This record gives sequence, C-alpha cells and structure tokens, in this order.
Amino acid sequence: MLYFATELILVFLSLLSLVETSDICHKPNWNNNNANGKRLPEFPIKIFEKIGPQSCYRECQAHGNCFSVNWDRNQFTCQLIDKKKNQLKPLIDDVNFVYMEMTDTVGAGGKLCGDVICNNYSTCIRISSEKMTCIETDCAEHYPVLKNGVVLERTFSPISATYGCSPGFTSVGSGNRITCRPGGKWSALSYRCEPPVNGVWGSWYGWGSCSVTCGGGTKHRTRSCDNPLPMYGGSSCSGSSVVSTTCITIGCPVNGVWGSWYGWGSCSATCGGGAKHRTRSCDNPLPMYGGSSCSGSSVVSTTCNTIGCPEVNGGWGFWGEWGNCQRTTTCGGGVRIRIRLCDNPRPMYGGSSCIGTSEIFTTCNTDRCSGNIFLANSNVHNKGIVYVYRNGYWGTVCDDNFDMEDAHVVCKSLGFIRATAVHPSATLGEGSGLILMDDVNCAGTEGSIFDCSYITNHNCGHHEDVGVTCQ
Repeated sequence: MLYFATELILVFLSLLSLVETSDICHKPNWNNNNANGKRLPEFPIKIFEKIGPQSCYRECQAHGNCFSVNWDRNQFTCQLIDKKKNQLKPLIDDVNFVYMEMTDTVGAGGKLCGDVICNNYSTCIRISSEKMTCIETDCAEHYPVLKNGVVLERTFSPISATYGCSPGFTSVGSGNRITCRPGGKWSALSYRCEPPVNGVWGSWYGWGSCSVTCGGGTKHRTRSCDNPLPMYGGSSCSGSSVVSTTCITIGCPVNGVWGSWYGWGSCSATCGGGAKHRTRSCDNPLPMYGGSSCSGSSVVSTTCNTIGCPEVNGGWGFWGEWGNCQRTTTCGGGVRIRIRLCDNPRPMYGGSSCIGTSEIFTTCNTDRCSGNIFLANSNVHNKGIVYVYRNGYWGTVCDDNFDMEDAHVVCKSLGFIRATAVHPSATLGEGSGLILMDDVNCAGTEGSIFDCSYITNHNCGHHEDVGVTCQ
C-alpha cells in the first residue's frame, strides 16, 4: 500500500515536471509540419490574440477538436482549425501567416507509451529512466459543440469549459460552464444561444361595429405582434396595430316616386287589332339607401289598329339543298331528299296554304356493290363497321376474338395495304340487320375473311359490332 502511494506521488510529480517542459506540449516539427507564408483557408474554431507560435501550438493541443493552426506573425494572432490540409483543401499563399499541423494528435488507435498504447484522453509521462505510464488528463469525449456559441475559456486543472454566445445571439440559461473528471464525460450544458427573433404581425382581428347606422361612419380592426413575438433582441413589428375604414356610406332611406308617363309606342299590328304600350320610371326620385320602390305598374297597354286585315295566300319558297344519301354505304342504292317551305309569303288572315308537295326524292349511290364486304357508318372510305354478304344477306361481324390479324385480311380484301386499328364494342356505332360472323380467327395471309375460321351461331348483339381502320 505504501509502495503504491509512493509511485502515485512520483507519477504526479513527473506530470508536473513535464508541464514545465516541452515533453507534454511538443514543439512543432518545423521541418515537416509547418509552412511559412501559407495558411489553410478554413474558418477558425477559436482565435487567440497576442500569442506566440509555441503557445498557439499548445492551445491547439489543449483544445478538444484542433488539428492545425494559422499563426499571424505580424499581428501575433492564433487561429485554431479543426481540419488539416489535403488535396481538396490545399494551403494558399499569405506572407503574414505560418501554418502548423499537430504532430501528436491522437487518432482512434491512441499513441504508444512505452509498451502500452495511451487512449486519446491520456498523457504519456516518464516516471523513471526506463518506465513510462499513461495518466488520464482530459475528458473521454470532445467538449460539446454549442450551436451559435463558442468556448470562451478552457481549463485543465480542474477540467472545465466556459461557453459564450457568438455576436448577435442571446444567451438563455445560466449554466454556461461545464466540468469533467479525467477520463469521464462532460456535465450537462444547460445553456443555449438563440438568434434574434423579429416580431411578425398576426392576422387581423374582425372588424368592429360601425359608428353609425346610415350616412357614413367608421369601423376599426386590430392585430397583435405575436406571430411570433419579438424575442432575443429581435425587432418589434413595424407599422400600425390598428386600421380603420369607412362603413355604411349609403345615405338614409329615400322612397321612390313615379315620374311622368312616356309617349305611346308603335302598334304591334297594322290591321286586325294590335297593342301599344307606354311606360313610366320610378325616378322622381329613385328609391335609395333601402327606401321602398314605387307601387303600381310601370307599363300600361291599349288596343290599336282594330280594322280587319285582307287575306294573304301562302307561296312556296325556294327548294333547299339535297340532303345526304340515306344509305350509309357508297353502293347498292339509296335515297336523298330536299324540301321547300310555304313562307313566301306565309298564309295569313285566313288566306289559303300552298298547293303541292314540300318534299321531293331522288336516288343515290346506285352503283352495284363489288365483292362481299364493305365498311359503313363513317364519312371516310378507309374506316367503318365491317359488313359482309353471306347467303343473300348483308350483316355485321361480332368483335369476339377479333384482332389485328383479322383486320389485316379485311383491309387487304378491300384493296388497302394493311389495318391500323380495330374498333370493338360498336365504337363506330351499332350496325343493323343480321350478325353473320362470330369468333373470326385469321392467320393474316388469307385473301378474304371468308377463308378464315369463324362461326355463324353467335351470342352477340349489335353493341359488339366490330370496325376497322385501313391504310
């Protein structure tokens, strides 16, 4: 027990002697780890003024997160940097600076101390000419980073860090100093730095009541500087918290009174009895500001030109244009119509109507249909419902299993190159008459749809009529 106490005393005496020498705060390796006239272009994590290069180096060693320094040899200013130079962040020329890197920065693997490896929060000291040992001298973790704040002071006996807020930020809380036992963890930091929060106006409250009930008054509404409230030295809201506007600007009620009658208008007929009217306006004065309107009618009527009119017999107008052919196909015969109206003049006052017919008919599309297939229900020749002729009847084709191969055969038999679309489910309209084919199945090389496989006993309706578009 006495031997252990004696050895512990020797350890601490050795540590004190090393503090007075450069063995614990190593001088920088001037040949390999510094660069005159250079600096690392990084924002410093801490700045010391009126300090020499070795003291600058020691401050970096004492800092929990420092890896290099920029020392200003003109101003004697020390910048602690939390990075080292690398290919992505090289040094830049600056004749006023000396750049130094820490040669004894301890990595995750620690550092060799005699036959053992010290962890990164211990210091290697020599307790005799042949024996070295590791002494815990710092926290087992880096000191906490305070958002918007900096470390103002760092001590090592005892181990402590005192924080302050960066310029422009406001401190909240009183616990800005934290402590740590060697090899332990930092105490809790009950301190934060808040940026200024400028006040912002909240929404306007509702309008108050108008100061009058008619003839024009004033009403007001207010708002508060609370969205958010100004805090931590932030500015208050600019502008007024009250706004006013006029209200109920209409005058007090005025009841309307009829003006004089205007003159009579024209008679609605030249003979046989008509009507004419005259009007008046409720404008002497107009009803205003909620006053009542005039009572009674604004229009009065009377009969006029009551003598009977002579009879007018009707006469035919011009024949209209011929209508479309009433057969949807371009062959096989159809009918089109044109009409005329009995309106030149119309029969009036008991006159007789026109004599003769108002419609005449003519045939159309009388050419004989070629082949036994055509496309219908379309205004273009290459698109329509498929009609086929079988056993003396024209009829449609059901869309069950009908695909592009079947459509190619239809289009080629009509003289086209190929099909470009199939239109199932009566997309182009429903046909009429019989449904003559179902479950058509073509290979695509047949000369006619009748060469393909199909059935005639179907379960289809015209809502399943198939159509095609050819090219």
